[in-house]
Amino acid sequence: MTEANKLSSLKLLAKRYARANRITLHQALDLVAGKLEFASWTKLVSASKRDWIPTIEQMASAEALVATDLPAYFRLGIPKQWPTAWRTLITPNMA
Repeated sequence: MTEANKLSSLKLLAKRYARANRITLHQALDLVAGKLEFASWTKLVSASKRDWIPTIEQMASAEALVATDLPAYFRLGIPKQWPTAWRTLITPNMA
């Protein structure tokens, strides 16, 4: 996985975390950066521009942070309404 792909993956994890926990994206990005021992997402990005690349262990640590705090449908990338939306598709019209 390239450096850009790893940062994109981290950002996607933060985005899912933010949506699931109803916090802002920048807060979630900072949480992920903190898990990787950076003071903020900005510092993480600055380090990546200076050739820092997260290790496999660091990526696993960030994924674990998100996985433990997300409902299954967010971990899979499924919108929140999906688990119940199917009911409207199969419920017979009683009109």
